[in-house]
Amino acid sequence: MAQTLSPLDSVFLSIESPAVHMQVGGVSIFDPSTGPGGTLTFDDYRRRVISRLDRLPRLRQRLSQDPLRLGPIRWVPDAAFDPDLHLMHDALPRPGGERELNELAGWIMSTPLERDRPLWESHFVEGLSGGRVAVIMKAHHAMEDGLAGLRQTELVLDDDPDPSHGGHPGPPAAGPRSSLVRQLVDSLLDLPIPGAGAHRLGTAVSATAGVVDYLSACLLAPSTPLNGELGADRAVATWSAPLEVAKAVHHRLGVSFNDLVLAITAGGLRRYFLRRGLQPPPRVRVMVPVSTRFGQAQAFGNHVSAFLLDLDLGWRSAAETARRISADAHSGRARDEAIALALLEELNGLLAQPLQRAAGRLLVANRLFNLVVSDVRGLERPLSLLGARHLASYPLMPLAPGCGLSIAVLTMGGVLGVAVSCEPRLVPDPELLAEAIADAFRELRLEAGIELPSPR
Repeated sequence: MAQTLSPLDSVFLSIESPAVHMQVGGVSIFDPSTGPGGTLTFDDYRRRVISRLDRLPRLRQRLSQDPLRLGPIRWVPDAAFDPDLHLMHDALPRPGGERELNELAGWIMSTPLERDRPLWESHFVEGLSGGRVAVIMKAHHAMEDGLAGLRQTELVLDDDPDPSHGGHPGPPAAGPRSSLVRQLVDSLLDLPIPGAGAHRLGTAVSATAGVVDYLSACLLAPSTPLNGELGADRAVATWSAPLEVAKAVHHRLGVSFNDLVLAITAGGLRRYFLRRGLQPPPRVRVMVPVSTRFGQAQAFGNHVSAFLLDLDLGWRSAAETARRISADAHSGRARDEAIALALLEELNGLLAQPLQRAAGRLLVANRLFNLVVSDVRGLERPLSLLGARHLASYPLMPLAPGCGLSIAVLTMGGVLGVAVSCEPRLVPDPELLAEAIADAFRELRLEAGIELPSPR
């Protein structure tokens, strides 16, 4: 049965251009020496993906719309589906380090997907140093948000028969749609959920306040070197840390995990500007996505809202920065904005298709924010692919129009993976930014009094 794209999914199609690639993706690295025979080949990976395609029917569907583009856009089965048009085999040049892998990831994310076939690709990459292999996955943002893309990656990993480890999630349970937005936003921000009697009035008031905040943000987003007209090229840089250390830091400081991510972003950006010989802007405005995937863990499409947050880049201790961010992120304003955007998305669905596209573009207008910072949670147990041990994963997020930088964090397999995705003319030397984020995390860890774990 054909499924109609949601208004938000349609927006991600409509804002795409030769310089704006609305694609999400990820890089995962594996050690084949732990698998059967100590090897993992492209043919092995190809067979695994094909054997599990039936679990994700969207991977066999393409887009369809009437010739006049007045009616809804739908997902329909692709009668000519050929998995070999989506499964690629690549090899890195020597020395096959992270820099070469990130250069390949940047090239892959710079290349638009063909609209006449299912909107995804998966690249199996050999030639990494130490005999490692990698998988780079890419899909159109209209097809999935970051969490759905993560579930796609997890689906090809080895099944875990031990239920105490979580395994792959079963069919999602239906959630109460009437309180979806409030429950998800309050859950993320650790805010109390109001009683049923006050819910409707409270949501209306919150949505009104949030709309006002969004409109004022259009005028207040600062001018920074991160913003400007995008070119077609993308660049990627990555950094990772033990997840147990990151958890210990945010618990010791009494802030949320998302607060920790925003704090190391602020500290990293300040260092990045100074190391390039630039005066850091006093603040940057960040769009922070909020998942509304309540009871829909395996659903495709986008189930997100967002709020805007100003990050102060002024000099202060890393711990003070984290606590200041925590206070701002847990404010009523952040919750109101997330509720407002989610409700605006739903109201947009009542408009005719051309008006949906026009209204949707306004929600991602240039200069509404300076960059996007996203935090995605994956399976934390040890993972493997056909016996090859999972080493690290990094999420790749698209760039919004006029925004040259996106920073994404993924917790998966016991590793905190951070990826910088950028337009290299606006944000040159992304490796420098990744190093600056690593230094900001180190400062925060030391101020929290957390030691690195002993080598195993």
